[in-house]
Amino acid sequence: MVERTIGDIEIRQYPEFLIATIDGMADEDAFRILFDYIAGNNRSTEKVSMIVPVISGKERREEISMTTPVISTPGSFSFVMPSRYTLDTIPESSDKRVRMIEVKWRKVAVFGFSGRTN
Repeated sequence: MVERTIGDIEIRQYPEFLIATIDGMADEDAFRILFDYIAGNNRSTEKVSMIVPVISGKERREEISMTTPVISTPGSFSFVMPSRYTLDTIPESSDKRVRMIEVKWRKVAVFGFSGRTN
């Protein structure tokens, strides 16, 4: 929720959310593990699509959209999980390197840009 705008900067308040996180790996390797998790490599084989729903296979699987952003901080790489999940309801990963972390609500300053970051 945007609380106010100061020039090109928005002050936003974000509610609590969950992230699936990998620590101590190169972004490319961590991305692959997290992608495998949302592709169904979890204990309930539940798929979590990133952008558009994907229907695959003969098994009945619940599909949920992943929200943005993907977060990369020194030493970790994370996907933000859909808001309907809690630590108690999110599918458990089959890979022990994937950790679920609850991020408390926060207020942030946001500046938009185009392109990529290093």
